[in-house]
Amino acid sequence: MLPSRAGPRPTTAAALPRRRWLALLVLALAVALLSRPSARHVEAQSADDAFVERVVASLTPDERVGQLVMVNFVGDDVSATSDIATLVRDFKIGAVLVTASNGNIVNRDDTAAQLATLTNGLQQQAFDTSQRSDGTNRYFLPLMVATDNEGDLFPFTNVTHNYTQLPNNMTIGATWSKQHAQATGAIAGRELSAAGINLLLGPVVDTLDNPRSGGAGDIGIRSFGGNVSWVGELARAYVRGVHDGSGGRMLTVIKHFPGHGGSDRGTDNEVPTVNKSLDQLRALELAPFAEVDRLDDADKTGTTDAMMVSHIRYRNFVTASAAAFTRPISIDAAALNTLIGLPEFSKWRTTHMIMSDSLGVPAVRKWYAEQEGQPDFPNRTIVKDALMSGSDLLPLVEFYHDPDHRGWKDFQLPTIEDSVIYMRQQYASDPDFRRRADDAVRHVIAEKVRLYPQLAMTQVAVDPAAASAAAGGGADEMRSLAEDALTLIQPQSVADLRARLPRGPVTPDKVVIVECWDDCYPYRVMPKLTLQQELLALYGPNGKNRLRAEDVSTISFGELDAWLTAPANPANVATAAVVRDASWIVFALTEYNPAARPASGAAKRFLDAPPVDLRNKNLVAIAYNVPYHLDSTEISKLSAYFVVYNKTDAAIDAGFRALFGDATPKGHSPVNVPGIFYNVGDATQPAVDQQLQVSVFGQSPGGVRDAANVGLTAGPIVDHNGNLVPDGTVVRFRLDKTGGTVSNEIGMTTIDGIAGARVPLSGAGSYSASASVAGVTSKPLAITVAGSVAAATEAPAPPAAAAAPASDSGGRNVTLLALAIGVPSAVIAAAAAAIGFVLYRRRSRSTAAHAAMPALAPATGVLIDDEPAATPAATMLVDPLVRVDAETRRVYVKGVEAKPALSNEQFRLLSFLFPPDDHADGVSEEALDALVRRVRERLVQSGGERSYIVTLRGHGFRLDI
Repeated sequence: MLPSRAGPRPTTAAALPRRRWLALLVLALAVALLSRPSARHVEAQSADDAFVERVVASLTPDERVGQLVMVNFVGDDVSATSDIATLVRDFKIGAVLVTASNGNIVNRDDTAAQLATLTNGLQQQAFDTSQRSDGTNRYFLPLMVATDNEGDLFPFTNVTHNYTQLPNNMTIGATWSKQHAQATGAIAGRELSAAGINLLLGPVVDTLDNPRSGGAGDIGIRSFGGNVSWVGELARAYVRGVHDGSGGRMLTVIKHFPGHGGSDRGTDNEVPTVNKSLDQLRALELAPFAEVDRLDDADKTGTTDAMMVSHIRYRNFVTASAAAFTRPISIDAAALNTLIGLPEFSKWRTTHMIMSDSLGVPAVRKWYAEQEGQPDFPNRTIVKDALMSGSDLLPLVEFYHDPDHRGWKDFQLPTIEDSVIYMRQQYASDPDFRRRADDAVRHVIAEKVRLYPQLAMTQVAVDPAAASAAAGGGADEMRSLAEDALTLIQPQSVADLRARLPRGPVTPDKVVIVECWDDCYPYRVMPKLTLQQELLALYGPNGKNRLRAEDVSTISFGELDAWLTAPANPANVATAAVVRDASWIVFALTEYNPAARPASGAAKRFLDAPPVDLRNKNLVAIAYNVPYHLDSTEISKLSAYFVVYNKTDAAIDAGFRALFGDATPKGHSPVNVPGIFYNVGDATQPAVDQQLQVSVFGQSPGGVRDAANVGLTAGPIVDHNGNLVPDGTVVRFRLDKTGGTVSNEIGMTTIDGIAGARVPLSGAGSYSASASVAGVTSKPLAITVAGSVAAATEAPAPPAAAAAPASDSGGRNVTLLALAIGVPSAVIAAAAAAIGFVLYRRRSRSTAAHAAMPALAPATGVLIDDEPAATPAATMLVDPLVRVDAETRRVYVKGVEAKPALSNEQFRLLSFLFPPDDHADGVSEEALDALVRRVRERLVQSGGERSYIVTLRGHGFRLDI
């Protein structure tokens, strides 16, 4: 986090003028990028196609089939005599799923070292059975070792002990911060890859546009939220974080394509049906997947490596079929090919992998029994249908015939082996099967080469000690995230909250916590009394000493439910007494599924018909799950209702600190909350009471040079929650010439809350500019266009601006200046654009750059020339060290090309920011803050040393050198 800007201006800032500082900043950035230790830190690995083809050609038919299969196994024995070793050795299995529930991961003692030893053992088995040579190099077929790590501890996180406790997606969504999403992904990538996990089954990219309380099958806290734009942006930032944090040694599998958000039940027991047209799917469910599948040379690490296809069926959108509904997408070739063939997915698909969701789930079994007339588990039919439908990797997980006989050794292992044998037979006898299998194995091998370019054991093996050192280092970042996600549902404002509850409980107040861990879930998710212990740790005698141990007690939802059901039963006397004596009742809300778990409705029953006098009691709810289980009447009876969305230590602390007034809720629900009439679609619209600002980009409005166009910007534009509006929000710019009939209007879309446009001018004179969005119009900005600038000082006229894709972690109040510094592969050019409008032209540029260079040279070792080298006419000279070739879109720093070349969109943005101008008065402090933040992130991600990292201190700037 950046330090506060309050406080005295440091002396170092006074000695470093803004333009000079920016010159130094850009040069430090350029050097850091050009000298980074390895490209994999800032851009995704790309598979060597020729090597991939050589590897595929070397595979036997049995190996080709085996590479398409993922299996699970029981225990942590991976020796040569183990069951998993048999599958790898004899059945050539190419991927393994490791979980805590199967005992592969042991969450006690040194979990990281144990997991690293396990993955090394698995890879050793693969090495022993698949090593080979292509004439000069020896290589082998490493395993994909996969796990789930969705956050929020058990049940969707497998590695917990001594690891950073990560939140779920909805917690990230409540921060509305791509920076938090990327930081969380980076922690997951760093910690898991250090232990040898190279395939992350996540993140979830399902949009929860219509939450359904009461066990109706919605995906809940696993979703980032209900706004498709934000879901896609947060998911892409998370994926970028995983890739960057792992140093390119972890693949991501976004799920559950085409989207679970609109389904009416989970896939564990029955295949859900979604009644939507293809156009509706593209506008909602598919849009976030398209964003994370987007291929972007300027943001390679933001693109996912694979997608997981779900077992959901749809009202038929395949015109060639007469069926009313599709089969489950995972086993319907026509339907899946229709979706993957859409323009937003087809190019990605050619170089990336698709895998099915688990093929052993009860929903698949039930589908074949009810719809295909196969009551016995048709394992052979399932694997063939899934492969022929388009999946490259087939998870034969929980793969058994009889639900009453699930044993691994006697029932799952034989079914897996039979399935692989059948696939071998089909490969030998069925040309269509063989062609599809060969296509699939290319995708699988390409992903392995993307991970390990030489497929060498030295690239694959991990150090258990290093894995231990990497685990658990992200606690501070997650505490910051938890505080930013903390959401106030009741009352409406923090001011109202403080008026209602000026303080938290203080001894001798009695506090009763009503928890639901054992009564709201079919499995134990948290130990009993966890909340009570944490409350006392924070505010008890060893904390802030506001409560004594005897002031706090805990009852369960089950005990509350029993008392509500039978108030006269002597067994419920203790519950009645503790509730009667309490002055504070804190409901810990988690899952609500009254049909399956009747006690989960106890809090709602209590609020609907309280059996005690509540006039001298403070009723507080803290939701450790979704925010939408209580209705309006129930919420109105609460003194306060907070949502922390998950049950990690950081979230628990945030909820209690909010109760005591030590934490201020800043988050907003990323999903609809019907109980307070909160709708995400409305909340993310531009706020109608904001003052929209329009400005001339890089020039004083009173002295714009006579050119073909003028650059205008508007923003930052915020929504009703005070967050930046979603990318793609349309802003209209209008420019009118005074005393004439000439007017121009252009519509552009926002990136990180900012819109920019190049609006045509019609010669010198006075103009009035304005911007409008969603009924909000800026005050007119008076612009004076001066006489022509001498041709000798003019840069080539830039082309019209185009909106460039957002590709960074983002943050609040980010201006178009910050957007110029977007992603690692184009960062030097974008930085050049930034410096282009804040440095003096010609003489001023040279003076500022040279004044800054002595401070830079000792840190970077860069040799500084006295005079800039001559550049061709097609080159835009930004600085003596930086130039951009307008014809080839290449960037050179000290004559060294920074690769890859600019994308079209990045080049257009760069051109929009040129030519440089003498005036920098319009550059705000917020713009510079955003620039520092973006550059700082990019320097770290590109492997820049501490000496290059830019920091912001007080009201000024300085470099750590």
